[in-house]
Amino acid sequence: MSGVIRADTVRVAVASNFSATLKKLVAGFEAENNHKVLISSASTGKLYAQIVRGAPFDVFFSADSKRSDLLLKQGIAASSELYATGQLVYIAKGIKKSQCLKYLLSDKKNRMAIANPKIAPYGLAASEVLKHLGLWESYQSRLLMGENILQTYQFIATGNVGAGFIARSIAIASKELDNFCHWQVPVNMYRPIEQKMALIGKADNKLVVQSFRKYIKSSKAKKIILESGYAVE
Repeated sequence: MSGVIRADTVRVAVASNFSATLKKLVAGFEAENNHKVLISSASTGKLYAQIVRGAPFDVFFSADSKRSDLLLKQGIAASSELYATGQLVYIAKGIKKSQCLKYLLSDKKNRMAIANPKIAPYGLAASEVLKHLGLWESYQSRLLMGENILQTYQFIATGNVGAGFIARSIAIASKELDNFCHWQVPVNMYRPIEQKMALIGKADNKLVVQSFRKYIKSSKAKKIILESGYAVE
């Protein structure tokens, strides 16, 4: 018998907020296994729509629980399980850390970037925070909405707008935000961003997918996820 283990491929769809973290996880997985992981990143809503239309993914890292659970209910996914809980951060350029929340509450003219609440869970969370603070109506005409949380971050980092809500994971990873104040939004201001992983179709029967799932649930992977700005069980 040959001692060579056949290499296989895992096709992964990942919500934009988790793409950088997933690349770190994939590097660790590929270093320990004779397999490859192909990554496609977009908003949760767009990826969900692609999967429903038959896109050939094995694993879906959603930025919420809704779409992952829905795929399971629809019989498209074989499983749906929590892999991380996202955290929301408000940032503003040139503002002192101690003045970050005060600036958000007092700003009456500048534009703000958030992800589109209709397709991006972090955008939905941002809208809930603005409503909680009584600011939703006053910001309506000044919101610049990104298609996903990475595009939202790019609007801010490139200077199109001076403030906005992004994922804590992106704030931690970005050196471009050194001149920004960071206000980590209290979790009681928005519904938990429970991010779930779904195994699509018969992917759960593939040994390579099960190996990948096992790695994502390992203590080594959880450490990477935690250090990247997420809460983990």
